[in-house]
Amino acid sequence: MVKIAFVEDDKKYRDLLSQYLNVYISKNKHEFSSLFFSDGEKFLASDNSFDIVCFDIDLPGMNGMETAKKLREKNPECVILFITNLAQYAIKGYEVEALDFAVKPLSYPDFEMKMNKAQRYLEKKQNYQVSVDTIDGTIALLNTDDILYVEVIKHYLTYHTKTKDYVVRGTMKKEENKLKFDFFFRTNSGFLVNMKNISQVDGDTIYIGKKALPVSRSRKTDFIKAFAGYIGGIGK
Repeated sequence: MVKIAFVEDDKKYRDLLSQYLNVYISKNKHEFSSLFFSDGEKFLASDNSFDIVCFDIDLPGMNGMETAKKLREKNPECVILFITNLAQYAIKGYEVEALDFAVKPLSYPDFEMKMNKAQRYLEKKQNYQVSVDTIDGTIALLNTDDILYVEVIKHYLTYHTKTKDYVVRGTMKKEENKLKFDFFFRTNSGFLVNMKNISQVDGDTIYIGKKALPVSRSRKTDFIKAFAGYIGGIGK
């Protein structure tokens, strides 16, 4: 569940953002809980434990930039977006490590693009857990950040992690569906890699630490796009 807050003094715009969010949820099947605030003081009086906060800059009393600075003192991890008609001030967003800004009037496609970018940013920072049934009969809970890559040899797959290897019986397709996150990419028929742990890309070869893994010719273009998207936060 992603917690999102909108700090916007214009009721018509709050209603519009609420409509946009409902459309986004229905189209993308994401789970959100949302709260709307009419000024910065009311927002700061909340618990501030949000994943995403969208600020208007031109707010009564404490403006959106000042509110965002105070939020950063309490919540250094949340995604900050500015949705404003004061584009000339949005450049100051670097002071609060804002992910992006949008200029009013905001269309739904623009809203969707910003939400997708925020979702990808959150996903890159999050550490999920997956369970694997090993061939020795145990069930291992693995943090996705710890998985370096998955390798298939015949009917067996090996999860190479930062600490040890786990062997399971199955198909790469099944494990690929289990690891359906933007930061995993299948570089060829034999390897599914965690882009969070790539240390170098050199032509048709990627490196995870000192381990060199090949990228197939047919997947190279898609890999370059996916990896550039992961690094830049623009996604696939």
